[in-house]
Amino acid sequence: MNRPAQWSRHGLLLALVLSLAGCLSSTQTATLYSLQSINQPPIVAEDQRVKEIILVLPVQVAPHLQGRSLLYQQRDGEARAAASHLWSASLDKQLAVHLTSQLQQLLATANVSLFPGPRYAQPAYQVEVEVGEFSGDGKEFQTRATYTISDRRKQTICLRKIYQQKSSIDTPEYTGYVHAASRALADLSREIAQSLVELHTAL
Repeated sequence: MNRPAQWSRHGLLLALVLSLAGCLSSTQTATLYSLQSINQPPIVAEDQRVKEIILVLPVQVAPHLQGRSLLYQQRDGEARAAASHLWSASLDKQLAVHLTSQLQQLLATANVSLFPGPRYAQPAYQVEVEVGEFSGDGKEFQTRATYTISDRRKQTICLRKIYQQKSSIDTPEYTGYVHAASRALADLSREIAQSLVELHTAL
């Protein structure tokens, strides 16, 4: 008497398994991207090098940049999140790591450290970066940021500046997008490095 009920339960389970399998098979495979290191020659001579510790604070990004998806600008000004094209790590962390590396390269010193820095270090300068836009479309990549350089010893702000740039994307694929993003960060790093040298020389 219970066989029809049992068969009914088996049929429901089979249908559920098949539907789940269909969902899994239709899921797109995500492609992960990382910012690339751009080699830049030092901008300082031997006697201009900053010998004190420079501390780079965690980079702050606007709310719409906090997801893992690469953002693609639309004609109406809105940004569309790519469903299957993702940053390999959160954008704020990648920006902070690469900014620190670029500043080390440009200033020709290992005395640039990402927060919290060496345990017993007493940093002389502090770099803060707030990123408002870091995305592109098929042709251009747009960067908008504000950076602040502070003298930690005097506990004063030395410089606070808005940075804006639009750079070309060589190829419309996402690899071209990521390369343009990497170049954009390298350009921002160069300006920050130049500001650090000028401030250090003036003091």
